[in-house]
Amino acid sequence: MSAVFSPDGKHILTASYDTTARIWDSEGNLITILEGHTGPLNMAIFSPDGSQILTASNDTTLGLWTAGGQLITTLLGHSDFINWAIFSQDGKYIATASDDDTIRLWPVERLYNQVLQGHTTTVNDGRYSPDGKTILTGSTDSTARLWTSEGIYISSIENQPAPVNAVDFSPDGQRVATGSFDNVAKIWRLDSTLLKTLEGHTDLVSCVRYSPDGARLATASWDGTARLWRADGSLLKTFEGHTDVVNTVAFSPDGSMLVTASDDGTARVWEENGTLVTILQADSTGFHSAVFSPDGSQVLTASYDGIARLWDLDGNVTAEFKGQTAQLTYADFSPDGSMIATTSVDGTTWLWETDGPFIAALEGHRSWVNTGRFSPDGLRLVTTSWDGTARQWGVYGNAEAMLAEALSRLNRQLTDFECQEYLHLENCP
Repeated sequence: MSAVFSPDGKHILTASYDTTARIWDSEGNLITILEGHTGPLNMAIFSPDGSQILTASNDTTLGLWTAGGQLITTLLGHSDFINWAIFSQDGKYIATASDDDTIRLWPVERLYNQVLQGHTTTVNDGRYSPDGKTILTGSTDSTARLWTSEGIYISSIENQPAPVNAVDFSPDGQRVATGSFDNVAKIWRLDSTLLKTLEGHTDLVSCVRYSPDGARLATASWDGTARLWRADGSLLKTFEGHTDVVNTVAFSPDGSMLVTASDDGTARVWEENGTLVTILQADSTGFHSAVFSPDGSQVLTASYDGIARLWDLDGNVTAEFKGQTAQLTYADFSPDGSMIATTSVDGTTWLWETDGPFIAALEGHRSWVNTGRFSPDGLRLVTTSWDGTARQWGVYGNAEAMLAEALSRLNRQLTDFECQEYLHLENCP
């Protein structure tokens, strides 16, 4: 369908009706095949500096690849064949045209993801510090690692010999909690000084979460219970009632309630004193995670049937988010509640508007994705995976953030028409 030279003239890129693109040397020898589209390709092009490849397909998607043929991300949004695509001269934007009668502009920088590499095996959990300047990850390699928000490694907390399954920052950002396969939770200083060991669970600790005021810590365990502790390590309450492993626990925004998610097919909302408020139950499926919405009025669950669900506190399902091809591992709200991220065993993270519309699929992990959490400003997302890496992605938290990004790249004010057409704002501020 198309054939182009690379900018340096050393390679040839072809797009084919067989759904693949291929890279050849100048003598006609095949170097690599770019596979992943499910429909014929209409074109494939190099970026101006030759570092990226863009493919456009009749499957309504675009693929952004490294020059070596590794998929960076899949661009979704068109609803019909994509006939044309081009990079801007500076390589910062992609323009596309489709049979759906739209032309779309994509900022390349926002399509990239950053790999945090250093753990030697599965990364089970990840979280931003309250100020968004630090990322914390926990791994089966028995360490928790601290990284700058730019993805630069800072230091490790050694939890030998027990694998680290869960991590969290205290609200003041001065302490770290870990949950591990040796059935205990621990509280650490950032310099890796161990402050407290919380003992009592009889199976691995699957989740640790600080209360909003930092005075308490909640833990979930595969022993079928959740526990509430004072920050000094003394036990306040054991939450019993689940009949299978408890995967996660989370506080409501005001700290007065907790929600637990279990393999027994229920998520349960509790008062802090242990009184059961509501049981959330879907047909024949366990829950990997459950969190409160930022306003505390709803609960978001991720389940083994591949569906994320919104519930009111009376136990009624108010919305469903489905489309990923395998069980979900985690679902989280953006800080302002306008977006949802769902992670899956299929290796993808999907972004949604909370009122339902699908936004984008984030692809790049080579194995299932364990968790995905937003930064405090809602503009980034950190995901963790069985592939031994964490990744940081750029996301638009809201239309105002998208507008700020657009204005930072222009030397003029956007027109009202441009704000209405591309940013879905009635008028430009």
